[in-house]
Amino acid sequence: MLGPLLGWALRFVDEFAPDIMAADSHWRGTRTDTFRQPADGADIGLRIRNLMNEYITAGRPLPGYRGRPNVVYLARTLHCDRTSVDRHADVLAAAAEVVGIGTDSYFDIPINGRLDGAPWVEGIATHHTATHSLAVLGRHLQAACYIVIAFLSGMRDSEVKHLRRGCVKIKRDKDGNPYRWTVTSLAFKGEDDDAGVEATWVVGEPVARAIAVLEDLQPPESDYLFARLRHGSGAKKGSAEALTTKATSTQINKFIAYVNKLCKATDRSDTIPTTGHSRTGFKTSVFRRTLAWFIARRPGGAIAGALQYRHHSIQMFEGYAGTSSSGFRAEVEAEQAIARGETYIAMIDAHEHTDLTGPSSEEVARRLKDFGDRTQFQGQLALDRHRLKRIMKRHDPAVYPGEYITCVHDPAKALCERAQRGGSEGLPEHGGCKPLACRNVALTPQNVAAWTRELTRLEKRLASRPEMPPLLQHRLRQRHTEISDFLTANTPTGAPA
Repeated sequence: MLGPLLGWALRFVDEFAPDIMAADSHWRGTRTDTFRQPADGADIGLRIRNLMNEYITAGRPLPGYRGRPNVVYLARTLHCDRTSVDRHADVLAAAAEVVGIGTDSYFDIPINGRLDGAPWVEGIATHHTATHSLAVLGRHLQAACYIVIAFLSGMRDSEVKHLRRGCVKIKRDKDGNPYRWTVTSLAFKGEDDDAGVEATWVVGEPVARAIAVLEDLQPPESDYLFARLRHGSGAKKGSAEALTTKATSTQINKFIAYVNKLCKATDRSDTIPTTGHSRTGFKTSVFRRTLAWFIARRPGGAIAGALQYRHHSIQMFEGYAGTSSSGFRAEVEAEQAIARGETYIAMIDAHEHTDLTGPSSEEVARRLKDFGDRTQFQGQLALDRHRLKRIMKRHDPAVYPGEYITCVHDPAKALCERAQRGGSEGLPEHGGCKPLACRNVALTPQNVAAWTRELTRLEKRLASRPEMPPLLQHRLRQRHTEISDFLTANTPTGAPA
C-alpha cells in the first residue's frame, strides 16, 4: 500500500501544492486587511451591482454558505464590512434568481494542478468545513509532506517533528548544480540528553522539496514545520508546538480517505489500499520499518535513492539516508540480517548448502550446519521473526549470497578489508570485491550460471563487427580467460565450453 501512498503524497507536494499555496496567500491577505464601512454608501452600492453583473455575465453562481449568498466572502472581495453588503440584500437576491447560489465559496485563483488532464478540484473553498477547503487541503498537504519525509529519510516521528525552518542544506558543484541535500534535526532514542542531540540526515531531493513546501505553508513566525496550521476553527490551540504522533496519524488516515474518494469520483484505479492497517488505522512507524525492509530486501528497487547493497553496504547507506545517531543504519543492518537468516533457512531446508563449490565451500557448509542446529526448535527450523533476529544477532554465520558469488566472510582472508598502509588508525579499507581472487568465495549453481552468462556476453562482444580497438579486445579476452580459469578450478565440470 505504501507505493500508491507515496505516489499521491509526491503528487500533492509537486503538482497540487502551488494551488493550495496560492489560496493560502489570498487567505493571509484577507486576515491582515481591516475593512471598514465606507463613507460613501452610493459608491458601495454601485460596486455591488457591478460585481453581481460580473457573476451574471460569466454565468457563475454566487458564492454560497449554507444555502445563502456568502456575505462575508463578498465583503472581503469588495474590501468593505459585511453590514455594507447586507444593506443591498435585494441586489444579491436578484442576481441569485438568475445564476443561483453555489454550494461553497472559492478563492479567486486558477486551478493549475491537473488530474487526467482536468483540474484536480473545482476550486479551493474558503470555509473550513468544505471538503475542498483551504483548511482541509492544507492539512492534507502537510500530511503528504510528512509521508515523503518519513518514508524517504528513515527519520523517526520525533525527529521529523523537530524539523525547523532552514533545516535543509544544499551542496552544489562548481557549476552551481545541487548534488547533495542534508537535513538537520534532533535525535532522541539512545541519547543521554533528554533534550535531544543534533543529528544530520543525507536525503534525496524529494525530501528537500517537501520541506520547502512546509516552510511556505507555515506562517513566517512559526519555527516548527509541523506546527498546527492556522486555517479553520481552533487552529490557534497549541499552534506553536509540533503535532503529536496521534494527530499526524489522524491526518494521514484522512489523507488516505480523501485520495480514495478523489479516485472514485474520477474513476481512477490507483487508490491507496487500507488493508493491513492496525485496528486504529495507519501508524507512522510503518515508514521507517518499510524503508529498512526495501533497502535490505530489494536492492535497486523502485524507491528513491535505492542502491545495490553488499555486506559492506552500510557505509554506502550513509550517502542515502543518514549520518545521524538516530540508529536507522542499525535497523537496516538488522533487517538485512533477518533477510539473510530466512535465506539460510531456505538453503538448509533444501540442502542447498551442501551443493556449493569454490574455495570456501566446506566452510559455508560448516557454518550453515551450525546455524541450522541453533535454529532447531522441537525438530523444526525457526521461522519466528523475533527468535530469528536474536539468533542472527548472536550467531550470524556471515554468509552473504550474491548474484555472482556467495561470500563466506573471514576478515583475515578478505581482499576487500586490507588494512590501510601508512594510516595511523589501521582502519580496514573496504575496496571493491575481488571474487576471482578472494579465498572467501563459494559458488551456488545460480552463481555458476551467472558467470556462464557473463562469458557468453564477453564472447558476443568479441565477435561483434566492426572489431573493437586492440587494447579493449585484449582486456575482454583477459577477462574471459580469468573467468574460465576460475570456473575450471572451482566447479566439478570445469569451465563451460
